[in-house]
Amino acid sequence: MADIASQGTVSVNIAGAGAALKTLERCKSLDIKDGRSTEVVMALGVQRGAGWRRKQGGFEIDAEIYEEIGRNPEVDWHKVNDSYATFHVITQDEGDGFGPRPPQSGT
Repeated sequence: MADIASQGTVSVNIAGAGAALKTLERCKSLDIKDGRSTEVVMALGVQRGAGWRRKQGGFEIDAEIYEEIGRNPEVDWHKVNDSYATFHVITQDEGDGFGPRPPQSGT
C-alpha cells in the first residue's frame, strides 16, 4: 500500500442515504482489498483455458481517518454501511502524489 501524499486526492461519491461527493481532507491512508476470486473457463479444443471469469465477492476497505473533537466526520460511514448505499472511491494523482519515490541523485 502506498501512503497518500499531499498532491494526491481521495474522493468518495455516495448514492442513497448520506449522499455526497466529497474530497476526503482527513484521510491518512486507504487500503482496498478485492475479495473476489478468478476461475479459468475451459472449452473443448482450447488448451490451458479459453478465458477467465471473476466470481462474486465483496471488497474490504481500510481507511485511516483523522477525526477532530467537536467536528462532524467528513462522511458518516455508519449511515452509509447501515443503508447498504453504493459508493465509489476515486483517487487522483496530481504530480506524482502516489507510489514510491525514485531515488534522489546527489544525496
